[in-house]
Amino acid sequence: MKILTVKFGQKYHSNLVNRFLEYGDVYCYTDNKKDLSQDVNVLDPIKIHNSINPLFYKLHLFSSQMPREEWIYFDLDVVIYGDVTKLFRRDFTVCFSYWRDKKEMTKYTRTMLNSGVMSWYNNPEEIYNYFINNEDEVKRFWPGIDPYIENLCFDYNVYEPDIIGMRNKWTKKPIIELSPRGFVQPSNVF
Repeated sequence: MKILTVKFGQKYHSNLVNRFLEYGDVYCYTDNKKDLSQDVNVLDPIKIHNSINPLFYKLHLFSSQMPREEWIYFDLDVVIYGDVTKLFRRDFTVCFSYWRDKKEMTKYTRTMLNSGVMSWYNNPEEIYNYFINNEDEVKRFWPGIDPYIENLCFDYNVYEPDIIGMRNKWTKKPIIELSPRGFVQPSNVF
């Protein structure tokens, strides 16, 4: 099992990638290697025909060009409370926002899925391939990876309730706490 992260541009500090080293082998899909530990395995960006919207960088993780490994993916702003190995699933698995009321969905969320934590063994290449072949359509209709995955009916499983939660919304301490949309954890907090 390998831990996978994505860091593009300057939004997140490299310390937020480096902190995952205490949990296992870390891979970072990035265009910015500055200050990454030498122990982080860097995955260079896939060359594609045009520039990609930052909301869709994670889709590259599903490409056949990416290594086939047992992956657990984490957004960089998650808070870890427990054993992350309990999150590994061989079949493509993504978070379901059990903590959210469906009335909270907006034109930007449109889904109860949350790709802040994902796991898989066989790359779900159909998710990447459909995007690359229909990029304009996807960008027009889906404001990010979460509603794209849910609404185009790709095969996915969801984590069980109480394994992953959102800040101030969990009743039992989860393994991972996701940060609210738009929140960037300070780089000196681990």
